[in-house]
Amino acid sequence: MTIKKGIKNLLATGLVLVLAGSLFFGWAWSEARQAQGCDRFVIDSYEVHIGVDIPAVSSWNCHLDGEGRRIAVYTLDTDLDHYIRKARLRPTMEPLKQLLFAFSLLNLDEQEGSSQLYSTSGVSGTGMPWNMVLDKATGRLWVEIQFAATPNHETQT
Repeated sequence: MTIKKGIKNLLATGLVLVLAGSLFFGWAWSEARQAQGCDRFVIDSYEVHIGVDIPAVSSWNCHLDGEGRRIAVYTLDTDLDHYIRKARLRPTMEPLKQLLFAFSLLNLDEQEGSSQLYSTSGVSGTGMPWNMVLDKATGRLWVEIQFAATPNHETQT
């Protein structure tokens, strides 16, 4: 009887852990999908909306305005050649200012890009335009998305 009771306890514990894990990941996915600010789930929300992985970063900053534009600037800590292929980034000769619709939200030091820019853009499954630009010389990645403007949005830096 002791072995059967132990197996039942183990199965019950396993079921509780699976249920708790499922609830947690469901909550986290929902939060990332709905996150439009700069205070939490910034990387996750880009990954959910854009469908592109953002690798390990060593630094980041985020800006948001009242028109629903959000742009984040990351310094990547990864193999850039591999990331360029994985994210399907293409070389571009366009200046950074012309590649980003939220360029004006950036701090002055975040507005600098080299001549080694790679970019991609698209529209999310819910119709939100987005852009991604990587500076291969510095490892800096700009990611922006246009959420629908709402009265709750405030400029954040």
